Amino acid sequence: GHESSARPPRPPRFSRRAKAIFLYGRGGGGHLASAVALRDCLLSTPQADLVAAIRLHCGRRQGLGAGEFSILTDPAAATELRIDMVDAGKLIEDAMMGPQLAKAMPFSGDDIYNWCMKNGQYSLATVATHMGMGVIRNNGPLLTRYFSDYFRRERPDVVVSFIPSINRTLRRSLHATLTGVELLTVVTDMESSEAHMWIDPFVDADKAEGCAVHTIVAGGERLQAQAVEAGYPEVKMVRTDGMVVHPKYYSAQLQGLQSPELEGRGPVEPGAGAPAAEGAAAQPAGDKPTFVIFFGGYAPPRTFQIAQRLLATFPGRIALVVLCGKNDALLAKVQARSEAAAKGDTAKAPWADVVAEGFIPPSRLTEHLRTAACVIGKPGPGVASEAAVMGVPFVTEVSGSTLPQELCVVDWLLATNYGVVVKSLEAFPETLLDQLRSCAEALRTHSNRAVFQAAARIKTLMVAGAASFGEGEVDSPAAPPVAAPPALAGGSVAQGRPSPSKVAVGDSANGHGA
Repeated sequence: GHESSARPPRPPRFSRRAKAIFLYGRGGGGHLASAVALRDCLLSTPQADLVAAIRLHCGRRQGLGAGEFSILTDPAAATELRIDMVDAGKLIEDAMMGPQLAKAMPFSGDDIYNWCMKNGQYSLATVATHMGMGVIRNNGPLLTRYFSDYFRRERPDVVVSFIPSINRTLRRSLHATLTGVELLTVVTDMESSEAHMWIDPFVDADKAEGCAVHTIVAGGERLQAQAVEAGYPEVKMVRTDGMVVHPKYYSAQLQGLQSPELEGRGPVEPGAGAPAAEGAAAQPAGDKPTFVIFFGGYAPPRTFQIAQRLLATFPGRIALVVLCGKNDALLAKVQARSEAAAKGDTAKAPWADVVAEGFIPPSRLTEHLRTAACVIGKPGPGVASEAAVMGVPFVTEVSGSTLPQELCVVDWLLATNYGVVVKSLEAFPETLLDQLRSCAEALRTHSNRAVFQAAARIKTLMVAGAASFGEGEVDSPAAPPVAAPPALAGGSVAQGRPSPSKVAVGDSANGHGA
């Protein structure tokens, strides 16, 4: 980005309500977390804390062009946006089996993957991933037809995908129904790999038949290099600082500045878990450094052994927060020991400085992170990036069971000194506290504005798509249904339109023309 002496261009006036479809997957939590982060960044109103966070982290000197800075911080424009959150896995299942049979199935491929992750069966999770990729690859024509019908009914101004291995299908589907509507893929891993194929060879929609315009949101140097190698030109790549992280983590850094709209939202859809208790997050007493154990929405059973090992390695020197997620058995086990220690049970005395919580909203998670000396968990790109935004070192392990797509997270932590990597989370070095101090110092210079950079490009495309319709035009009534699940019906007939990428609305997030 650059600073301009001229007044920032005024965002185009909407001629209709701009619509985006966000396609996410249920396998793991990272895809949905990124989708919700961008949705909330675009739609949150009133957005006093959001605008303050954008101004703090993304001044025009720091990565947003004048036009996109203006369009992203315009409080009125959010009311003109519509974002539909759509489970792409459900659409694929409906296409493969029909909606009735898919609904009758007791579990899906994503359910199998999630079961493996919850139980620490990471090798089996990798097998499940490869099987899912095979289903998509071997049924391309069927899925292309199904998604074509879906887009024809829904008529989005932009389609944003948060899932790997499906770029080709989505490009062809969009071209077949809505010529000029752009596909934007937000990569939620730190690299494209055989396990998660995010970046396939670039196809120039102006020269190739049957492909829509496609842009990649690439967070970090590794992804950006892969996109260049795959042929993506600068105008079809949004170079962000890192992974997309929910605005709540930035807002938490602004003292006393909170927004009712953002409160309670975050990397999991409302209602996805049991409601947390009211009030502030419980904190260990005293001034000992606090270690937070966090594995996402469902902590694996071995979390208890990890806590035991920490207490044995640093007796009386640390406090622990164990976030159990929806693992109720683990929560009860840890709480029982903490309560016994509080009652004077000498055998359970090490657990006196341990606080356990179940499934909690992001607002409580940020409270824990704000006072943490480190976060301990699996090397997921999302949680490692969240910790880094909060300035907290991340401690993880690398072993034969580490997921292939997460090895790049380990490399990133080591290269940046933003965390500590051990061979096992059940064997910590005595020097860990010293290493964490070094990591905390390195994190002082960390900057990640990815959620704002990606949101600016998405909003640009939405505005351009809506403005390409005639002045004063409104959403048209529903078209006759096209042999598809009733739940997906609604919208209007397909209509081609000028490519949104060719409508100038200011500089792109990476400093190049859109």
